[in-house]
Amino acid sequence: MLQFFQNQTLHSLEVFKVKTVVVKLSKINDVKDLVNAAHLCDYDIDIISGKYIADAKSIMGIFGLDLNSELTLQIYSDTCDDFLDQIKNIIVR
Repeated sequence: MLQFFQNQTLHSLEVFKVKTVVVKLSKINDVKDLVNAAHLCDYDIDIISGKYIADAKSIMGIFGLDLNSELTLQIYSDTCDDFLDQIKNIIVR
């Protein structure tokens, strides 16, 4: 745990690795399955298309991205194996 001072108040900042995975959402059900799996996680997951970033727990945010191309997931957790297992059918690399 990393601690730092800001405005005379002690804050703690949890440090963890970011897992990056490339996915392809070919069908609407792929989007639905990704959002449902992400909602079960207590950590943040971003989905990236070019310069645009959306919350992977937001179906509207995902539909705002270019779904014709591969997308990058950034998973902010050290322990995300269950999530990766749930979305293994859409993982490209």
